[in-house]
Amino acid sequence: MSASSPAAGPTLWLLRHAPVLAAPGLCYGRTDLPADPAATRRAAETLAKQLPRRTVVKTSPLQRCELLALDLQALRPDLAFKTDARLAEMDFGAWEGQPWGHIPRAAFDAWLADFAAAPPGDPVRSVGVDIPIGLVDGPKRAADVAARSFVGERRSSVFWAPHRSALGFTTQAEANAHLASIGMPLLSAQAMGLMGRIREAASVAAADERVVETFPEASFRHLAGAGLSHAKRTAAGALHRLALLRAAEPPIELPADLGPAGSVPIDDAFDAAACAWSARRLALGLAVALGDPAERDAATGRRIAMWV
Repeated sequence: MSASSPAAGPTLWLLRHAPVLAAPGLCYGRTDLPADPAATRRAAETLAKQLPRRTVVKTSPLQRCELLALDLQALRPDLAFKTDARLAEMDFGAWEGQPWGHIPRAAFDAWLADFAAAPPGDPVRSVGVDIPIGLVDGPKRAADVAARSFVGERRSSVFWAPHRSALGFTTQAEANAHLASIGMPLLSAQAMGLMGRIREAASVAAADERVVETFPEASFRHLAGAGLSHAKRTAAGALHRLALLRAAEPPIELPADLGPAGSVPIDDAFDAAACAWSARRLALGLAVALGDPAERDAATGRRIAMWV
């Protein structure tokens, strides 16, 4: 808050909002948390007695600050009030809403070491995609084997990633003729249909290590604590997955209007939310990897894993 006095020259008053209604030790910046109403009122009453007349009061648009401005305005209608978006607190990115104790110390120290330039919490620290990232020259990836075991009853939702050499073919018949000649498993129609996406994911992941492989059914299995009984495209399966997202920590609530994404099947929207949940866990250092730590992509040497 700022004030100016014609006699004494400009004077700057700074006042912090009252304590927010949230758990102690929480990292919050741009998150719009409410402040304690009673504490806010007491602060306004104290400040109303001290501010000079015709003071210009500027406030952040966040509700914890606006509440104080509104209480102060009710007590001092002579003051001029303006909301300034530039006063909104910094965005802590992936750290928002997390207990400070859950944020890796190394990440926090790295931010402090470059405070002016490094965004806190790196707004995008992990991107989860439901596409195989990393292929092998053998019959099966250990990551696929582990994922099928982990999801249990829904194991058929895990398709076998193709042999690396299959990427060079444009038709399923040509690819399978080649694979048969070298004694490798043949491509399913699903795998062949995703070949373009697999190539695209490989290219993007090679340029950006934040892009990782996730698997929605494994994410839902982890959220449930047990295998899921109903397929995702059944009513029971969709309702169960929606309930799991809402019970996640923090809760994931999909808006009624998904914009352009609203044209996709609802199970795809649920899958995308589950991938984002796993990517967030990886950013926070909480994710587990399905696969063999020693398994590497035959071309790049990057570890192959499905992150949950």
